[in-house]
Amino acid sequence: MKRRLLLFLVVPILVLTITSCDADMRSTLAGTLGNFGGNVYIQAGLVEGDTANVEATTSAVSSFGVAGTAAVGVGDDFSDFGVDIKIPAGVTKVMKPQSKQDRETFADDLTETLTDNEQLAKFKNDMGKPLADPDGERKKAVQGTVDTFNELVKELDKGGASPITEIFSAIGFEIEEGAELTEGDVLLVQMMVDMVATTIETLQDIAGEGKDIQDLGDGDFDGHQEKLLDVVDEILLVAKVSEELSGASNLDLFKGIDLKALMSGDAFKGMSRSSRDGDSDEGFGIEFIAHLGPELVNLFRITKSGNTYTWTGKNYKRYLREQKAYVNLVDQALSVIRKAKFDDDKVVQEKTDFFDESTAFVYLAGALLNEFDVLGGDSTRKYIQALMTENPKFANGTFTDSDEFVEPEVDGKTLEQWLEDDIDFDTNPGNKESVKKIIENTLEILKIGGFKFITDEIGDADDLFDDWFKN
Repeated sequence: MKRRLLLFLVVPILVLTITSCDADMRSTLAGTLGNFGGNVYIQAGLVEGDTANVEATTSAVSSFGVAGTAAVGVGDDFSDFGVDIKIPAGVTKVMKPQSKQDRETFADDLTETLTDNEQLAKFKNDMGKPLADPDGERKKAVQGTVDTFNELVKELDKGGASPITEIFSAIGFEIEEGAELTEGDVLLVQMMVDMVATTIETLQDIAGEGKDIQDLGDGDFDGHQEKLLDVVDEILLVAKVSEELSGASNLDLFKGIDLKALMSGDAFKGMSRSSRDGDSDEGFGIEFIAHLGPELVNLFRITKSGNTYTWTGKNYKRYLREQKAYVNLVDQALSVIRKAKFDDDKVVQEKTDFFDESTAFVYLAGALLNEFDVLGGDSTRKYIQALMTENPKFANGTFTDSDEFVEPEVDGKTLEQWLEDDIDFDTNPGNKESVKKIIENTLEILKIGGFKFITDEIGDADDLFDDWFKN
C-alpha cells in the first residue's frame, strides 16, 4: 500500500533520477543545478555583491498597484489587456499592463536577479513582506485586477472549442477572502497582466490586421514558432517567479540518493508496467525518496507541535493558491507549445531552461492536490497531516527501507478507503478526465525535458491513472 500512497508524489523524482546514467542527461543536470551559483568571495563577506538588479526590481514592484492603474466603474469598457471587456461589479481600480519597453526592462532585471544567489535571497525576502498599503488602495487594485483578469478569460473562452480557448482557458487567478497579501502577490498579478498582454499582442500579429484572434485556427500558427517561443518564454518566467516565491524551487530532489543503485535499475522496477499486477510494494525502494519528508514539510509550510504535524488552514489555502497559479501557467505554456508544433522538444528546453528535474514533481503535486481539494475538500489536507504525524521518521528524513510505513487514517478511513468510498471517478467522468489530463501534462513535461525514453517505460495517462486511482 505504501507504493500507492506515495506514488503520485514521487514518480517524477524516480523517473528523473534514473536518467543520471545517461551522459547527456548528467551534463544537462549539472548545468541546471549550476544555474543559480553564488560568488564565494561575496558569500564570505570579502566583496560586496552587485544588487543593482534586485533593487531595480524591488523598486518597480513597490509601484505596482499605485502607478499605472486605471480608475474604472462597473460596466465600463476596458481594452488595455488587448481585448474589449466589461468591468465586473465591485471593481474600481485595475492594474494596466506595463509598456512593452518597461516589460522588457523589468524582465531583464528580474532574470538577472533570479540567476544570482545573493540577489535572489534578497528578492525573496523583499517579496515575502506584507503588502505596503497604508490606505488599502493597492489591495483594492490587486483584487480589482484579478476580477477583471478572470473576466477577460471568460471573454476569450466564448469562442468555444478554438485554439484561443485552449491557450487561455487554463489561466485564472484566485485570492481567497481575507488573504494576507505580500509584495510577491502584487508582483505575480502584474506579471500575469503583462504576460497576457504580450500573448494577445503576438496572437494579433499572427492573425493580421482586421482579424479577430478568436478566429485563429490551428493552421494559422504554422511558421510562427519563434514568435510563439517568445510567448512561452514569458509565460514560464512568471511560472519561475511563482515557483521561487512559493518555495518549490528549494526542493532538493537528489539529496542523499544513491545514484549507483539507481543506475542499476533496481529502484525503477517497482514503477514499471511489468510490476503493476496487484498492489505489491516489491521493488518500490522507498529509501530513494525517504529524504522527501522534510522537503514536503517545508514546501507545504506544515508546522510541528509535539508529535503532531499540522497544516494550518491559512498556509494550506495559500499553498493551493500559489501552486494553482504555477500549474495554470505551465498548462498555458504547454498549450502554446502544442500550437507551435515544434519538430524537436529540445528547442523548447534550450530556449526556456525551465523543464528541469523538479518541474514535473512540482506540477504534479500542485495540480493533484488542487484537484483533490475540489473532490474531497479538507480531507486532502488531513491525510497529509496524518501521513507526517503517523510516520515521523519520514517527516524528519530518517526513514529507511527497513522501517514500517504506517498508513494514515482520517475519520476512521484509510487513504485507500477514502479513494474508494468518497472519490467516485466513475460517476464523475469530468473529474476523471481532469486527473488524466494532469498526468498527461506531467508526462509531456518529462518528454520536453528530454526524458521520453523513461516515460515510455511507465506507460501513458490511462495506465498511470488505473495504477494510482482505480477502485
